[in-house]
This record gives sequence, structure tokens and C-alpha cells, in this order.
Amino acid sequence: MKLYYYARFIFFHPPLFFIYRAADYKRVKVKTVLIPVLLFFICLSGLSADDAVSLTIIKKMAESPDPNQKLEAVQSLENMFARGLSDKDAAEALNILSFLSTEGLVNVKYDSLRVDNNHSQVRNEAVRVLGTTGREEAVEALVTVILNEPQTHVLSTAVISCGQLGMAGKRMNAAFYMILTGKKEAYRYDSLVYNTLLAVQEIMKKDDSLLISGVLREGVIYVARPDAGYLKKTRLLAEEILKKK
Repeated sequence: MKLYYYARFIFFHPPLFFIYRAADYKRVKVKTVLIPVLLFFICLSGLSADDAVSLTIIKKMAESPDPNQKLEAVQSLENMFARGLSDKDAAEALNILSFLSTEGLVNVKYDSLRVDNNHSQVRNEAVRVLGTTGREEAVEALVTVILNEPQTHVLSTAVISCGQLGMAGKRMNAAFYMILTGKKEAYRYDSLVYNTLLAVQEIMKKDDSLLISGVLREGVIYVARPDAGYLKKTRLLAEEILKKK
């Protein structure tokens, strides 16, 4: 079935046929050229309703060594979630986003003993889009990011995405506690702690039982302490959150 779709798009869309021939003539890796163009023509031709076909192509883009194709895959997934997906297709789309959100950290590829897929920009975009999906499974993916990501800007995007989703959970509470108490070097940045508190505040709007969790409450109390070393605005935000409970 996949071959049928690929053949139909290539040979019944003249622009694609000529791109294919040009790529072959220049001895370029044909799939590198065709995959993003093929996805474009699927959408253009009105066949985007067949999300399974689109997701097959997007998965190939996500697995490409080219970070630009990975970013295109993330953008395509964001558009698909915005349009709406069935539960089955949403699960597959989340799997792809989760894969990209930990590339080079959990999903590692080596080239001559060197990590070949450590692209923080790709991870950051995948993490951002996870926050727009509205899916409970996205929270678990974001917790995995928080526990493994060394880059503070990606961690900030992860906690912001958790806030957007507005869903609490034991693993998320524990991950937030680790940030608030600076358990790792990457967590010890005031901006990250502040964004984590903002995320807690957002989640509390939808789940006011959030701070009943002893672990998370301890983390917020720690930030509010003058001797914790955080900026005044961060301590004040922690105090404001504690007053609500």
C-alpha cells in the first residue's frame, strides 16, 4: 500500500517526477529530496485526510540524519494536531515527537564514536509542540525530557509545555521538585526555576489539588527561603503559590 501511494504521487504529479529524475541524475540521495516534497504534495492534493500515509513519511523525516528534515517533521506534526487526529494517529504522532524530544540523549546514534544526532534545536521544537497536543501521554514524554536534558533552554520549554497541558502526575511532581531544589547542575538557573513555578501556577488553575503533593510543596517552600539564593521575584512567586494552599 505504501509503494502504491509513493508511486502514484511521483508519477502522477509531474513536478515530483522531474525532481526525482534531477535527484537521480545528480546522484543525490533521492529520499532526502523526495520525502519533504512528497509530504507537501500529499497536503496540496487534498489527501491529508489519510493521516497514516502522512505519518509514515513524517517518521522517515524524523529518522533522517538531516536536522532540517527533523524540524520539518515537527512542524508537520504540529499542523496535524492543530487540524485534529484520531486517537490512533495521535498516538503515533506522539511517539514521533517523543522520539525527537530526546534525540541524542535517550535515542542516541553514533558516527565514529561521536554522537551524531545531538540537535538541541530539534529537541526544543519537539518539546514545544508536545505542549500543544492536549494529550496526557505528552506529560510523560516531557518528564523524560526533564530527567535527561542538559540544556537549560530546552528544560524551560519542557516546563512551559507542562503548564500548557495543565495535567499533574506523580512523576511530573517529582521532576518539578528536582528542578526547584537544584538536584542537577542544569536545574540551577533562576530562569528555569521561575518558569517551573509559572507552570505550577498554570496547572493549579485546572487542578487545585496539585500542591497537596508533599514533594512538590517542599520544592516550592525551598524556593521561597531567602537562603536558597533565588532572585526576589522568584521567591515572591513561590510565596504567592504557597498562599493559595
